[in-house]
Amino acid sequence: MQSANRYDGVHPRAVKFIRFHARQLARHRTVPGLEVEDYEQDLVADLLERSDRFDPLRSSYPTFADRLIRNRVASLLECGSRMRCASAGGHDGHAVVDAALETEGLWPTSHLPAHERTCLRLDLERFIEQLPIRLRRCCRWLMALNRRTAASGLGLHRSSLYEAAAELKQRAGEAGLDRYL
Repeated sequence: MQSANRYDGVHPRAVKFIRFHARQLARHRTVPGLEVEDYEQDLVADLLERSDRFDPLRSSYPTFADRLIRNRVASLLECGSRMRCASAGGHDGHAVVDAALETEGLWPTSHLPAHERTCLRLDLERFIEQLPIRLRRCCRWLMALNRRTAASGLGLHRSSLYEAAAELKQRAGEAGLDRYL
């Protein structure tokens, strides 16, 4: 089955990698409701979004593209796995992520399709799990309605939390979470 998508301006080997992985993802029904073309578009969008990070001194563009595509495929596989687990009732989710997404305290997610919201949830969980304790506390502080009370409840001065919030923002950008904005 040949895809109807065209990717003018994208390196031909990158398109070949994308089409191969998209067929694999669709065949295994990784994310429910997505077709081959949907996977292709997701992989191309991710590649184009991150292509400014390409450094010709470190590798060739096809190698760079292959690495990015494989990382996105791994994220989609994990996303699909967690979606199946969650629908089976086996995964509760991280409390901070639940609070952030339910109240839309970090940013509005209602414009995102369901599979993107699920991937966002998984990416946030993975991101928060790797944070040091002080930055996890900062996440809870950011979700509080009254930050002054939350800061005193944590036993920290607000300036310390603002510094931690700036570091948290930088780390989130480096982790690629800004792609959901």
